[in-house]
Amino acid sequence: MSAQDNLSVNQFKEYQLIFNKGDNNGSHLIEAYQDKVGPVAHLEWGAQTGKVLNVQVDPEHQRKGLATAMWNKAHTVGVNAPVHSLGLSAEGAKWKKSLK
Repeated sequence: MSAQDNLSVNQFKEYQLIFNKGDNNGSHLIEAYQDKVGPVAHLEWGAQTGKVLNVQVDPEHQRKGLATAMWNKAHTVGVNAPVHSLGLSAEGAKWKKSLK
């Protein structure tokens, strides 16, 4: 599984997006991995509600479109797609606005 088609191939040549369906916490998870580093970002959402539980990108990997790539991937994996929760951080609110 690789980064989203709507993002630059060069931008994501060193990342891989991995989807994990329904863990023990009743949530789905997409993680972004960088070669030789490991996980650098993740998006977790409730399997039943679809509400985003957590989205995090390591500081040195921010502003590269990883959160958006994970969001877009989450909407293609054939499970309850994520939706934004009402309690957003300031960064989360900016990101949500950028997705429209």
